[in-house]
Amino acid sequence: MNQDRIQYLDSLRGLAALSVVWSHYMQAYGAYFPFSERFWNTPLHIFFDGFAAISFFFVLSGLVLSRKYFADQALFSEAKFSLIGFYCARTVRIVGPFCIALLLSLIAKEYVFSDQVILSEQSEWVKTFWRYEVSGLRFFSEAVLFFPPQRLRLIPQDWTLHIELVMSFLIPFLIFLAFRNSSWLIVLTALCLVYFDSPFLLHFSLGVLLSRHFNFIKEKVMQQPKTIKLAVLCVGILLYSWGYSIRPYMLEYTIFKKHFIFSGIGSSIIISIFIGSTSLKRIVSNRPMLYLGKISYSMYLTHFIVLLCFIPNLFLTMMKYKQFASSHLVMIGFFGIALAAIVFSSFFYHFFEHGFVNLSRRINRIFIK
Repeated sequence: MNQDRIQYLDSLRGLAALSVVWSHYMQAYGAYFPFSERFWNTPLHIFFDGFAAISFFFVLSGLVLSRKYFADQALFSEAKFSLIGFYCARTVRIVGPFCIALLLSLIAKEYVFSDQVILSEQSEWVKTFWRYEVSGLRFFSEAVLFFPPQRLRLIPQDWTLHIELVMSFLIPFLIFLAFRNSSWLIVLTALCLVYFDSPFLLHFSLGVLLSRHFNFIKEKVMQQPKTIKLAVLCVGILLYSWGYSIRPYMLEYTIFKKHFIFSGIGSSIIISIFIGSTSLKRIVSNRPMLYLGKISYSMYLTHFIVLLCFIPNLFLTMMKYKQFASSHLVMIGFFGIALAAIVFSSFFYHFFEHGFVNLSRRINRIFIK
């Protein structure tokens, strides 16, 4: 796969990770955010739609994990592909940084976090986190991502990592089906969606299908005029933001409640347009965006430390020197948490995650014959 493809996909992942940071911030302080009620149930909610970002992560994972096997089909042959190597490398890549982030979260909870720092601007939602004792058994059970997550967690978003890890183990099987016939994968995904009512296999399958037909999608999108690309991109954004832009107005229809289905479809449409649009790829391929993509997993893992430890103390420090209106305080915090999350995740990436990335690559090289 060309390097530029990896880069712009990583940049998109970085933007999705930043939207998760803002999503949790808005859940904590959004009631005081200026004009939030005007764009809450609109497509503009994509800037802090954490649930849609999860769909995007999963679709992107399906694409990225399978792309090199479709680009070079010899890699998926019996002679070269190692299922054990794939599983080991994926486990190291996900679980290694997570365990370090979990340990740092425990340290932050015990030595930095204070449940006495409760501001009037905080929602009841954010006041429920980290206000419990962490036993050794509880810590260990959260660290083992293979099991379903418990209710009270140091990293509340780690339920998505459980899904990511389990679904990653299905990726070789999904690739095999797509190699034989894409229709087989589509039928299997539809059956699972109907009988198990879980949209997450759909997300990974969509990613694998994007990867399987990558060159075809690229050519078809490149042939379209800019107006058509823009129209399709808008449809993708509307579906991506389904949970807030459409779902609240159609609750009487059961199918429309399943926002993860529509956000997954919207994610694949958005990615498809980027695959075939040189101008869009150029927009997200600048150095800051590429760096945001590089640290995206670190940001996803560690931003709750920033939300629960840095932001309350930032607000308290600011109020010591000047009386801020709640709306001004929350607006400053909106940009403050993005900056602090980027700084902290940069530290985490270079000191911790990068080592696990290299280890994962070495494992892949060892097992590829």
